[in-house]
Amino acid sequence: MAESIKAEEGSTAEREAQGTGNAEVAYAGHDVRGNAKAKGNEIARNIAKKTFNKKTLSVFILYLLITLLVFNPVFSHISTVVPGTGGDSFLNVWEIWWTGYALSTHANLYYTYSIFWPVGTNLVYQTIAPLTGIISLPFQAFGLVVAYNITLLIGMLISAFGMFVLAEYITKNGYAAFLAGLFYAFSASHIAQAYGHMNWVDIGFIPVLLYFLLRAIYGSSSKYRIVTNALGIGVSFVFITFLGGYEKAIMSIMLAVLVIVLYLIYGLYYKQSNKLILSKALWIAIILGVVVAFVLGSWGFLPLIHTLTQKGGIRAAQYLNNVTDNEQWSNNVLSFFVPSYYNGVFNPGASSSYFSSTFGYDPTERIGYIGYIPLLLALAGAYFDIKAHRKRYMLWASIAIFFAWLSLGPYVQIGSKITNIPTIYLIYHAIHGLNAIREPGRFFIVGTIGLDVLAAIGFSEILSKDKIKILKNKKQNAYVLVGIAAIIFIIGSSGIPHTSASASVLSTPVPNSTFYKSLGSINSSFSVLSLPIVEYSNTTQPLLDEGLANYYAALSKKPFVGGYFGRENTTQFLSIYNIPITVQVENLLDGNGFNYTSPVNENYTNETLYTMYSYQVSAIALDKSEFGAGSLLDMEDYLASLFGKPVYNGNNTIAFATRAAEDAIVNRSYVSYPYLPDWSEYRIAYNGSDYNMFLPTYPGPITVYAPIYNIANSTKHRSVDNTSVSFYAIGEVNGSSLKVAEATSTGYRLVANFTINKSFKYYSFYMNMSAGNPNPILFIPSESANTSTVLVSGIKFSKA
Repeated sequence: MAESIKAEEGSTAEREAQGTGNAEVAYAGHDVRGNAKAKGNEIARNIAKKTFNKKTLSVFILYLLITLLVFNPVFSHISTVVPGTGGDSFLNVWEIWWTGYALSTHANLYYTYSIFWPVGTNLVYQTIAPLTGIISLPFQAFGLVVAYNITLLIGMLISAFGMFVLAEYITKNGYAAFLAGLFYAFSASHIAQAYGHMNWVDIGFIPVLLYFLLRAIYGSSSKYRIVTNALGIGVSFVFITFLGGYEKAIMSIMLAVLVIVLYLIYGLYYKQSNKLILSKALWIAIILGVVVAFVLGSWGFLPLIHTLTQKGGIRAAQYLNNVTDNEQWSNNVLSFFVPSYYNGVFNPGASSSYFSSTFGYDPTERIGYIGYIPLLLALAGAYFDIKAHRKRYMLWASIAIFFAWLSLGPYVQIGSKITNIPTIYLIYHAIHGLNAIREPGRFFIVGTIGLDVLAAIGFSEILSKDKIKILKNKKQNAYVLVGIAAIIFIIGSSGIPHTSASASVLSTPVPNSTFYKSLGSINSSFSVLSLPIVEYSNTTQPLLDEGLANYYAALSKKPFVGGYFGRENTTQFLSIYNIPITVQVENLLDGNGFNYTSPVNENYTNETLYTMYSYQVSAIALDKSEFGAGSLLDMEDYLASLFGKPVYNGNNTIAFATRAAEDAIVNRSYVSYPYLPDWSEYRIAYNGSDYNMFLPTYPGPITVYAPIYNIANSTKHRSVDNTSVSFYAIGEVNGSSLKVAEATSTGYRLVANFTINKSFKYYSFYMNMSAGNPNPILFIPSESANTSTVLVSGIKFSKA
């Protein structure tokens, strides 16, 4: 940009004397020198010379060492921990596995049944980054955890280099460019995202896209330059989208549009700006870039477009995207100036009340710490550079301010207070289709591009003007200044050295997975249920168990009931809640006990077995570390009573084979009581004796599952039979109403209607029942105001 501004601010006559095609070379010293019509082998040699040299190698090594240092809680245990905490950590590992698995099995990359079996989920709405998965494939031979951690390393290097390219293009100063790459890739906000979200690890192609856009704005009209800029724009956008997701794609489009709009505004005051932004060569490059992006990324863009244009598609992408949730994921004004919640020096335990009040609900999404070194350098750039190059400074300052403003969310937050001051995020949020970014704090990552370019300009001006002299030798002085700036910045952004307390909120140990790995060697098809699978309130790591299900699904290559995604729906949740034991385990871990004393237990057992049969579950496993000693023993005894001895019992996992018990349940009748959160104990008198009875708090349907059996030879009938259904019932008052209904393909059909009196009485009716399949029959007490409780018992089925 430096050369472009110089060209722009030079005299018109001088620019025209050089000719439009050579202006940027004459004034800027463009990164591709010489005649644009040079032979292909000369161009290749120039690119190689520019790319593979001592300077870039040194920068690469430094960025590599810094990455290993900053992420030492991960790389010091590269095969045994994953970055981040909670469900996202293991979701990220699953995503790189799924990419390779889908490609090798020719499965739909954007739809999976691997988790949330049997309903599956559409991955268009999720954080999947397929190109990251492809990059990880060679490293998956060393294990999924190693592969993911290496992709983290690669993503950080790409992020730093992408900014280095843009900053060097602007400043023509390698020292300044190195610092810009450091400030961008290792900013506190990016480090927080990189620890927890794979799709935000690589942000390097956003500044690369900007680099090619600026080249197109200030480039020549030669066909070679137009084509190379178009390829750069198109390829960069594909990498932005598929190394990340549609969130980064949207932000990149917004960034590009902002740059063009700013140049159009400049055109009102500077004639040269109009010539630049309205040039034919620029718009040809942009249009060709869009075509290149769509052609190269059609395999991903087409499913994305198709899904979002379906009925409810946009709404699904907007999961939890409302003002209340937006505020929870917005930057706090103080967070720009307070070191990160995860900073190991300033907040070693990541638990102080001051930090908690600033970062609130989800620290990962609310970290906007700028760093005082980049801020001071940016101000130095303003002092030394703004008079000579006002437009240059205005451009990058506008980018920083615009995206920082967006990151504040719907209303400005200061400390623990949400003010009534609205921000421009409310305007963005109102734009249907574009407003898919529900975490406003992420906008600041793009905003740091503007700030870091200004910092690079400031540092370049300091060096060129010899404003700070520590050593007499200019080269050595530059090294010292870069080193001092880098060290202070890294301490502020990530807080090295990490304490054991801070490391515990940055990485998660990978649990023992021997059992799940062994499932991968079994060729038959079946699904797995791991418990707990429903989040409970006492957990210290939200959604960790759900995320572990993803990881175990990847290891076992078997579909898992439940799992975790950032954007989920009611159907997926119901697929889990349909298995009562999943909710009972949640109650147990929350200290509410496991209900063994009432009819609920038998009902829940039957419902659990039948639903597991429907879901083709053949194995159920307990994560021992989640249970206390007493509750674990209760669960083990209960499961052993159903399934027999465990098939695996390790340090962390105990597992049972379930298929035999499930097969048995579909061959007998049982009663399913209402799904109600609580039951009440009643004491009734019958035949001169008192009995304790557990009844639903509110009246509800009673479902009876009744496969028809020929008792004599234990074979299922193969025809529709006239079946006799008999039962006993008692009403709390005389005249209570009870209806019996049968499920059909179009709803429910009334089978019988009874008046129930205040005494036990025998009732019966006939109905046709399909042989060989469980038939849901509903016993429904009337819902009128004077209805009392009806107790049904002794239900029997027989062939008429």
